[in-house]
Amino acid sequence: MQRREDSILRPQNHGVLSYSVHLQDFQAFSCTSCGRCCRPWDVALEGAQRRAIEASQAYQVRVKANYVPLKVETPGVGELQDRGDGHCTFLDIDNLCQLHAEIGGRSKPLGCQLFPYQSVQTPDGMYLYLSFGCPPVVEGLDRDLASNQRELDEALGEYSAPLNNSVEEPYLVDLTDSTAIPWAAYQHLESDLLAQFKPSRPIRSCLTLAMALLSAEKSGSLNLSYTLTPEELEFALEILKKFVGSMVSAVEDFNDDHQRTAMSTSIDRAESSYSARFELALPTLTLAEPTDEWILKTYQRYFRNAVLGKSLLKSTIVARLLTMASGFVLTSFYAEAYRQSRQLASIDLECLTDAFAITEFHHGAHSPAMAGYGIAMEETFARLV
Repeated sequence: MQRREDSILRPQNHGVLSYSVHLQDFQAFSCTSCGRCCRPWDVALEGAQRRAIEASQAYQVRVKANYVPLKVETPGVGELQDRGDGHCTFLDIDNLCQLHAEIGGRSKPLGCQLFPYQSVQTPDGMYLYLSFGCPPVVEGLDRDLASNQRELDEALGEYSAPLNNSVEEPYLVDLTDSTAIPWAAYQHLESDLLAQFKPSRPIRSCLTLAMALLSAEKSGSLNLSYTLTPEELEFALEILKKFVGSMVSAVEDFNDDHQRTAMSTSIDRAESSYSARFELALPTLTLAEPTDEWILKTYQRYFRNAVLGKSLLKSTIVARLLTMASGFVLTSFYAEAYRQSRQLASIDLECLTDAFAITEFHHGAHSPAMAGYGIAMEETFARLV
């Protein structure tokens, strides 16, 4: 392991280079046109795509009505605007994209083409992981992987070249905010993470793995045999609970800091609270693991998707593991809220899908503002080992 301040992230010489777009056998997907993904995102936007969109009739009609459907304030990044109900302005009443119909899928922003896939560039090419804010992804049905692979190869082919080669230093992966490991060591670490993950204890697995890596940072050896005493685990869970309470209040997007603090305090004290944003009475926050086998299998698939899809590279590995631990808590929390709201005997697929959507869109993959929570958790838990 190396201190990050002692080295710059540089790629590793791998000899024969791979230009592949990597997709795992459990990451197949088929769109059902539910429209959940068509939100006012910030999207990567090439010049040709911007010109095609701005020349489209769908765009021009809106401009003539004194509405700007696409804002571009940063070169290469555009913001798709809201049609008034939280969905993209180009989404029609049949949940189909007007831009897709008029100018074709390849002229849409890359993020729109890829969703629910998210891409990660590595020394071995491009890897994909799935967003679980998408109903078919949560459901996990078998799909046509070959057609997915063809579409992704076509969309990402020009982007999938490995990082520039260098023999001077290996490509480094951030273990923590201050320590990095070579790419080859990270590849071995992935296997260890998958082997150590306990499907029946997803929350505690992610928390324990994060603390094991923080311990490894201090010892200088990537050994995941670190264990927590029952007292240490209980204390760590209490800290995690406080962070999750703060995340729930942040998701509400209060304008008033006092409101945010009041909700966070209510959740921490196991008092009743209400989500005005999602119109839900919120249950008592608990860190109990799910007991339904199908939910545990879904969480295990979520973990495998994150690890094998290289989602851990989006921040430090420890921060991402802690974010997953809190994400599992939040998803179970909101799934229970939906269950109670719909007066169901147990959490069903729709409840879990709606909960994942909140977690993914407002806490995880699509919420840059929440990235700071992961680093803050890392700094806090580092003081415990």
